[in-house]
Amino acid sequence: MKNIKVIISKILHSPNIIVCFIGIFFILVSVIIGTGNTISIIFISIGTSILASGVISFINYFSKIREENYKHMLRYWGLSEIYKTRAEMNSESNKELKKAKTLEICAMGLKGYRDAQTPLIKSRVSKGLNIKILTLSPDSKYALEIDKTEGILEGSTKDSIKELIKWIDEIKKEQKYDGQIELRTYDHYPYDFTFL
Repeated sequence: MKNIKVIISKILHSPNIIVCFIGIFFILVSVIIGTGNTISIIFISIGTSILASGVISFINYFSKIREENYKHMLRYWGLSEIYKTRAEMNSESNKELKKAKTLEICAMGLKGYRDAQTPLIKSRVSKGLNIKILTLSPDSKYALEIDKTEGILEGSTKDSIKELIKWIDEIKKEQKYDGQIELRTYDHYPYDFTFL
């Protein structure tokens, strides 16, 4: 409801409304003068042109409001971007990883990430990077369901999570203090994956 009030307020304070009223005024004058009169034809031509310009300006204005709301949402939630593909995200997250102070991940085995980022993660952990990882328990009954759902070899998810746990133990050797790296597991079907 608040958004509707804001939009109405912006519309009423927009110069586009004045342009539309000027167009409507010219059209009404042409109707009052009467059709068939040369001046009436001129007024209706001017009025419809001005009204059309005002309507197009309104359409453009609303698209800018939508874009403004999108930018506001990104600022409000602290998001830097919403990516269509993981590949797009990876190149950007690699840059962010070099300056991050905390890394929070909710995922499964992170095999691709581990393969690509181990040297950088070790380096960053040795400089104080805090890491928190939440993953499915390797002994969860849901690990087998995930294998079936994704059409992969039975036990693959469990093995990948066990490899993640070994990787965490390896990374912990680089930590500056105890508790810098934290791994927790859960035992229900994963609903989402996040990387913060």
